[in-house]
Amino acid sequence: MATSGRGEMAGTSWQRPFGAIWNAGSDLVDRLNTACHRYCELFAYNPGSGRVMIKAGMKREGELQDEIIKDGVFHNLVIYGLVDS
Repeated sequence: MATSGRGEMAGTSWQRPFGAIWNAGSDLVDRLNTACHRYCELFAYNPGSGRVMIKAGMKREGELQDEIIKDGVFHNLVIYGLVDS
């Protein structure tokens, strides 16, 4: 590592606090990922995407009727979910 003009290593004064914040944030994300429900929404007219979700281990949880307007037309959304056990 390079040294600053005062004889201390450059960057160490700011790296420690940010490293601690980064570690705390990653721990929180890890805990949320183990407790959270992950889901995916896709258009009902695209059954190929549904097959991909099933292959990824997701389960079809429901369908929202007329949820999205695309090009002036209402479309249904299908929801697939994955819950960690």
